[in-house]
Amino acid sequence: MVSLRLVAPLMLVACAGSPAPAPPPSDLVTRCAALVDEADDARPPEETALVAVECLAPRLRDDACRSAIARTSREPAVTRVGMLTPICAVAYCPLVDEPRPGLCSRVPSELTPAEMMFHSAEFFTWIRVHELGPEDAARWDRLVGVPVAPEPEPPPTTTSLTVGMSVRGEALELVMGGESWTLPANPRDADFEAPARRAAQLANELPDDQVVIEVGPGILYHHLVGWLNALGKRRLRNITVTSPKT
Repeated sequence: MVSLRLVAPLMLVACAGSPAPAPPPSDLVTRCAALVDEADDARPPEETALVAVECLAPRLRDDACRSAIARTSREPAVTRVGMLTPICAVAYCPLVDEPRPGLCSRVPSELTPAEMMFHSAEFFTWIRVHELGPEDAARWDRLVGVPVAPEPEPPPTTTSLTVGMSVRGEALELVMGGESWTLPANPRDADFEAPARRAAQLANELPDDQVVIEVGPGILYHHLVGWLNALGKRRLRNITVTSPKT
């Protein structure tokens, strides 16, 4: 069983009902530390309910945030954090001084569940300091525990090299991997050499040497043939040609 001493700092997102008026911060920290020890000897869901109802961590003075905690108390952890955190962010982010928690500079709806869990741990740590004060927040970290949250999910593994082809004015432009090449409107084979060499370097770092060519408006037949021939000279055969939606 995972000790609640590790997860209790995040229990403020699990509190049920409307708790009684909280005691002074120092007494709150002492009470919560004792409750965590007691809960460690209980079994789920009794251990969670005991800390959730009796240990408001930290005391939240904002009504909207506290109400959100009560409404979401029975939701699964990831769902609860996703529902609760944006509401509490509206209440508390305007009170934040620099350095601001990362959540206060992000759009919650754009975060993945793992990113939300990670940023909410930092955010509610700040709330604890704001509500309890630095001294009692430090006592909380020492006696009750410090939030443990997963790192944000790594970006998806890249499996293909995407090359964009477009016509800009009187020029042909190739874009890949953050780099771009501007070629004449009627390029010769030699004009494709530099971007094809770079494409081979990037594609060879991928599992299947896959290249996806996105053909934009204005691309002519000889543009595509010239580029395919240049890639073929470098033994790149796993090629898909697409037309991106506009």
